[in-house]
Amino acid sequence: MLASLWKLLNSLWQALERVWESWTAPSLVVGNYQVRVGKKIAEGGFSWVFKATDQSTGRKYALKRIHCPDPEILRACKEEAAVHNAVQGDPHTMELLGMTIEKQTCYMLFPLYAHSLRDIVNRRTGVLDANSTKSTSSHNHPYGRSSTSMSSSSYKEPAPWPELRALQLFHGIMMGIKALHDAGYSHRDIKCENVLLDNEDEPVLMDFGSAGPLEAPIETRAKVRNMVEQASQHTTLPYRPPELLEGGLRPGDAPVDYRKVDVWSAGCTLFAMLYGASPFEGEFSRQSGRFRVTDCTPLSILKDELPRPPPQASSASWYSAATIQLIQDMLRPNRQERATVDQALDRLRHVITDLGGNWQTTVFRDFADDDGDEYDEEEAGGIVLIGRQRRV
Repeated sequence: MLASLWKLLNSLWQALERVWESWTAPSLVVGNYQVRVGKKIAEGGFSWVFKATDQSTGRKYALKRIHCPDPEILRACKEEAAVHNAVQGDPHTMELLGMTIEKQTCYMLFPLYAHSLRDIVNRRTGVLDANSTKSTSSHNHPYGRSSTSMSSSSYKEPAPWPELRALQLFHGIMMGIKALHDAGYSHRDIKCENVLLDNEDEPVLMDFGSAGPLEAPIETRAKVRNMVEQASQHTTLPYRPPELLEGGLRPGDAPVDYRKVDVWSAGCTLFAMLYGASPFEGEFSRQSGRFRVTDCTPLSILKDELPRPPPQASSASWYSAATIQLIQDMLRPNRQERATVDQALDRLRHVITDLGGNWQTTVFRDFADDDGDEYDEEEAGGIVLIGRQRRV
């Protein structure tokens, strides 16, 4: 009863908020869209993201505003837009709806979606903090309460994911990466936070601000320093490969293949999907067998072996040997030995097929309320992210 009343009051408040915004919010033309700018929903560095409403249809969008005090930032905005345009129409990359530049400000308009892959990972894995036995997730474990001690009970905790579902979702991520590569770009910052979910919970790659060419030559020490510095700014450390760490490259080495960089980051992302975090930012608890976040340092990335659950833990048998082997193939420290995108996709498809699935079809619904209705943005407390508009 109280829940229904709260839902009704929340809906009324949202309606009043929309009326107020329509009266007071500034209007802006971005590409072919006339939108009314709403409340700020995110910010960082030189950019801010606002909720925006189409004045003709009432459809909600995300409006990214970037302050461009110098030509270099403006050039970066144009390059980011060029990446979006190069993969326009691909179902697993984010759609840029429009872009407008006014004086020292760039506006980019995107569709609006409520969830990222990180939301699902947090909900399903409940990864542990190193200083606590409590889950970092605010959600209950979807398969019931987890065992806190391996020796206290014979209970075997089920995997956070049905393996096939996780791999089918990951297949969509890999297809988005391949689309970027086929268009001549590498992403360079693949991670759970940069994967959104569309209306069908299909994965969509976002944030092309770090994207660049597929390869880069290593000719001088200055070139190496610049490459490592760029990586420190654009590639999140727990997802960064060894070659982009200090001392990982020398002048005269083979050119850096950023496609292999994306493969490494994608391998870290798959591990994070299955266990909660990148393999290089934590360890498995000896007590519970679950993955816990500690810290990520360059030294942890240079380790020869990936962390493994204790043999007696439930988590040691959550996923097939073929899936673990796929992750290992994507996380080869030697970049020449690391799988390519095509090789990883081929092996992934074999694993999906062996598990009885179809990699060409994904039936995936993860966010639903207790009544079985679709999880919607208003009930999520206004948590919003940028995403691709679903084509029908």
